[in-house]
Amino acid sequence: MTQLEPKDIRNKIVDGLYRSLVGPSDALGIDWLGKPVATIDPTVAGFQVEGFPVGPWADGKSREIVHQDPLRLYSVGVVFPILPDLEREVLQADEEIDEDPDVDVPVNSEITENSVASNSDESVDGASTDFNFQGPRSISFSVRLTGNQQEFNIRLRCGLYSKVPIGTSTDSWWVRDEIDVQVSRSINATPEQQTFQIRTGFELKIGLEERQDAEGSKLLTVWLRNDTKVPDNRSAAEFAVFQTKLSCTFDELSPIRKNYSQSPRSLDLLYRDIELRAIGHGCAVKVVDHENGIEVITDVMPVAELDPLTPDIKDEMGDSYSVGMIDLSEFNPAAVAGIEKLFDGYRKWIAEKESEVLGVPIEYQNIASEHVLACTRFLDDAEEGWKLCKSDPDIRKCLTNASLAMNQQREAYGSDLREIREEKNSLGYSVDPRLQSGGAQARWRPFQIAFILASIKKIVDLEFRKTDGRGVDVIWMPTGGGKTEAYLGLAAFTILWQRLIDTRLQGAAGRSRPNMKVLMRYTYRLLTVQQVARASSLICALEIIRSNEPNQFGTDELTIGAWLGAGVTANDRKYAITQLDGLIKGWDVNKFLLKKCPWCGCQIGKVISEKVLGYKVVETPRGAQRVMAYCPDPTCEFHERQVIGVGGVPISRGLPIYEVDEDIYGRPPDFLIATIDKFARLAWKPEAHLLFGLQGGRRVSKPPQLLIQDELHLISGPLGSIDGVFEIAIEELCKQSEGISPVYVASTATTKNYEDQISKLYDRSGRLIPPPGLTIEDSFFAKRDGSRVGKTYVAVCATGSFSGVDVQTNVLAALSYGAAVLGPTREDLNVDPWWTNVVFFSSRRALGLLSSLIDTSLHKRMSRLRALSGRRSGTLTTEKDQADRYNHRVSELTATSSEDVNEVFDGLERKIPDPQTIDLCFATSMVEVGLDVSRLGLMTVIGQPKSSSQYIQATGRVGRSDSGPGLVVSVLKPTNARDLSHYEGFHFWHERLYASVESASVTPFTTRALERSLPSFMAILLRAKSPGPKIADAIEHWDSVSQVLLDRIGENKKLKSNAQDVLANLKSKFIAPDAKDFVWDKWIGDGEPLMYSAESIIPLERRSLPMWLVLNSMRSVEADAMMKLTLPEFRRPTKNQEEPTTPDEGDNGEIF
Repeated sequence: MTQLEPKDIRNKIVDGLYRSLVGPSDALGIDWLGKPVATIDPTVAGFQVEGFPVGPWADGKSREIVHQDPLRLYSVGVVFPILPDLEREVLQADEEIDEDPDVDVPVNSEITENSVASNSDESVDGASTDFNFQGPRSISFSVRLTGNQQEFNIRLRCGLYSKVPIGTSTDSWWVRDEIDVQVSRSINATPEQQTFQIRTGFELKIGLEERQDAEGSKLLTVWLRNDTKVPDNRSAAEFAVFQTKLSCTFDELSPIRKNYSQSPRSLDLLYRDIELRAIGHGCAVKVVDHENGIEVITDVMPVAELDPLTPDIKDEMGDSYSVGMIDLSEFNPAAVAGIEKLFDGYRKWIAEKESEVLGVPIEYQNIASEHVLACTRFLDDAEEGWKLCKSDPDIRKCLTNASLAMNQQREAYGSDLREIREEKNSLGYSVDPRLQSGGAQARWRPFQIAFILASIKKIVDLEFRKTDGRGVDVIWMPTGGGKTEAYLGLAAFTILWQRLIDTRLQGAAGRSRPNMKVLMRYTYRLLTVQQVARASSLICALEIIRSNEPNQFGTDELTIGAWLGAGVTANDRKYAITQLDGLIKGWDVNKFLLKKCPWCGCQIGKVISEKVLGYKVVETPRGAQRVMAYCPDPTCEFHERQVIGVGGVPISRGLPIYEVDEDIYGRPPDFLIATIDKFARLAWKPEAHLLFGLQGGRRVSKPPQLLIQDELHLISGPLGSIDGVFEIAIEELCKQSEGISPVYVASTATTKNYEDQISKLYDRSGRLIPPPGLTIEDSFFAKRDGSRVGKTYVAVCATGSFSGVDVQTNVLAALSYGAAVLGPTREDLNVDPWWTNVVFFSSRRALGLLSSLIDTSLHKRMSRLRALSGRRSGTLTTEKDQADRYNHRVSELTATSSEDVNEVFDGLERKIPDPQTIDLCFATSMVEVGLDVSRLGLMTVIGQPKSSSQYIQATGRVGRSDSGPGLVVSVLKPTNARDLSHYEGFHFWHERLYASVESASVTPFTTRALERSLPSFMAILLRAKSPGPKIADAIEHWDSVSQVLLDRIGENKKLKSNAQDVLANLKSKFIAPDAKDFVWDKWIGDGEPLMYSAESIIPLERRSLPMWLVLNSMRSVEADAMMKLTLPEFRRPTKNQEEPTTPDEGDNGEIF
């Protein structure tokens, strides 16, 4: 395989994309991607066109020749002439901006593409040359001048195409001339002085426009306009300007605008050195500093290469600050010295930053001082935790074992799938790769171990937790930076610590009630699946540690539960057994999470001999039946084993994983992973209160000690406002009956006003971990690293295109083609990271439009690229040299997709040349979080997402490995205001990527939010205090439960009044005479239920009685509509009938 760095391969794909969409480039000239192919000169005498022509073509002067109208080939970077039927100076279609992200501004007319339909590999799509579309006629950029510069040298580089006769062909062929001209312009140039000739019949103008802003500064716009009128008998392409590049050099420039508002904030300080010095109009711009001035260049397909922020920091000598996980598990001198070196380095860095505060511009100095203080406090907390570890052997034991478990988790979770082979009289298992790895040591990144140490006191010291330890740590690190490992490490410590102290209190032979120690929540249930697998590997490691030391960590099995909802897992044991039987029968729906053993990687879920390997029905100690997960490999520790159950009874167990709600309620797991929506069920399922240690209105076990909220930025808007009230109930369940509030930890890769969000969600202060420094380049724990390859962002905005879907298809084809011509059997480069294209859509409508064209249009575009370049992109096989790459495997990761999400994940993990490798994966917002596939390096974003946070999170799913640096291609619509703004400021926007994140909005105490959430809130807490079925039994607790809410609201009179009004309305229904014999819900006791689902239709006869509308989900909070459709009833055919009988007259059927 050719030796080429991953960055170089990625850049070649970008060059190929430019060549396909814009035209000849500086990087490739007139050549194309792939192995060199001899060009064909069609202008020579005797050249004959047979069939559909295949290039590449160039004349004797090395000028590009194409056989199609250039406006059909190149839609990016085109400056149009005035079309015959649209002779006007102002281009209306280009100025009308669409404010609706899903609606295009109509252009004057639409081009109809006539494709050449053929089954032949040699066929490509053609197009009519009757081009009647008015594209943009100008391109420009603006700067803010400094000084008195009056004369400006402006350079125009572009391509012009003209028709050329080719042999006996009657079709138009086109030859390209490269243009490079320089003109001098003064600010006061007349219209006549602006015109210049580059070819007969052309009327191009280059000019300057100066104006003053409100501050008296001079804003200068440099522009190019095509005033050429196309004669009625000529083609628009003859007078269009292609591959347009306009540039001007300035003596000095000032920022166009300040980087902060009247009240500078933290992000303003961090990004203060990144200035907007130019802005494009109908294009992007890049600014290049030279010794003799500052050059501003239009950029029609901007490419922003960002140096990554790396958490793998080093000291002055170049030695890593990381700490080996095995070293720490042994608490050996290397680990001790490494952590103390880390603290010394951080302390020195803080002192340096403190001395730099006075050198910061005065408007930022207060914020800079706050940043330094936050760093100092974080260091103090981490050192305090380290002192506890060194002085307390129990704390040290838990930390060292947690480190060992995390090392084993890394190894187990990262193992490949070990497929099971069905052999003659047995099953075959591939070798466990851990047996061959030699036990490599993983390492703690510095911020991870510092965070864990800084959190230890809050976990072990309950009095400290109630006072100084109430704050919420928000782990902020770019995607792929190690946030998950940080909080999993703390989770492992917390579980072991609670197990240790429970065992000490009960005695080694004693029994304590199983209780949840760690609660971890996500927002999207389908992608929580990956996190369950990751955390399950950790639990397996912890369970082995526990089983080896039962006198320290107890005899009870250590378990994990997945509480995700009926859309992903089964709610009860009976349904789970039915689903298991369905898998044997070949049902498509799979309600089980595991596809491989989280410990050894052995395949789970394969059906052999009418058995689902990895799942089986077993009997519980009380005689009930449940589905148990186990590893099919008899050599695995979690095949089938004996553990001690309640009462000291030995029971059969496999994997320590519970997926069924009924199992989770019956035996609360040590570690529970849940979706935030699931907590709406607390109002309906009093048995779920046992997760918080409550049963029958009293405390029977401890509440969870650690609550982790991943992807905090998603808990905002309507969801955050509803959740804000539920959070009060959750904390009250933890505190009720001499309980205690948990330690709160959140994480996100995008955050802005996190303090306000944390306050409204949890009534606590918040701090970022690691705390920021004085610039975005350096927080000590994360530094900009120019030696590592970062992500590359590309924008495609086809201002001259007639169809957004057409451009999207062209982009997908160019990226697919680029990887194929460079990859296996062609140039033999390792293109696997860019083989699978994750295509992200902001709306399902856009996804539907594009996916409907993939089967036909994408292959035609691939064929056209082959015809132009002369390079085949298909796979070489022993039987055939396939002409074009076929994108056979197209999958979806959407909330409405019928595909099994685990199977999609499996396809995304597979590398070429595996035939199961996914070619295209269409995805919506559900991939913003949880998708962690290291091989993925390519994403196409269709339309700019509605929020910067969504853009950052979604694009963070690719490029998570150094072997496959990320490539993100945004396909933008010039008629959409958000898209166009993103395009015109592309370079600046990406340099300040995280500064563009929007503030999270959480308003839990507005009347509307309270009307939705308070019925659930009151039901949860009243039922927790009074477990009986009758609502009358709970009236004595009304005032105390109401006061919990009012205390949280505080002294805000308006918000308190909102709550009191809603509470009064609920109470009037609660104590109504008609409701005195009501029960809580229809599933318990006899009597009329008080609670009805807020998402269901209330029967007409019930609407006059008192009721509470209680949420089943925090998202779907509007009632469904029911439609009655009356149709003729068609009888089913009998055995002897082939067709349905004719419906009887007047015989109608009703469908609901």
